[in-house]
Amino acid sequence: MPFPFPHEYKVELDQAEGSLATLKGESEPSLRGGPPPHFDGPGGVWSPETLLLGAVELCYFTTLRSLTRRQGVEFTSYRSTIRGYLDKSTAGIVFTGIELDVSLNTSTADMEKLRTLLQSAKKYCIISNALKTEVQLKIDLSAND
Repeated sequence: MPFPFPHEYKVELDQAEGSLATLKGESEPSLRGGPPPHFDGPGGVWSPETLLLGAVELCYFTTLRSLTRRQGVEFTSYRSTIRGYLDKSTAGIVFTGIELDVSLNTSTADMEKLRTLLQSAKKYCIISNALKTEVQLKIDLSAND
């Protein structure tokens, strides 16, 4: 780790017009956001729901990349899709399910190592570990040789 713990992250929000806002990180590009159409939002901007799912998906990918680099395991392609299901419950409106579908290609020699690292990435993903709802992982692993 190049930086000692604890790590601090900062994001600022400035209201734009109506229910829209702009998120600003310390060095990241600005991001427009607002409520999704499901909650009377305009659409065409990132919502808290899509940002959360994107954060889980990106965290899983970056965690996997970190683990594979340390183990010397390579994959030639990676693609994922995440779906979240929001519903009413006794606790209020919550994500009742999150599914992450991951497709990878790797060499035959690295398949079993990669399968193990995929499960480790799920275990160590900081963002999904912060959620009440467990992320269900589906893996499509294929060899490219």
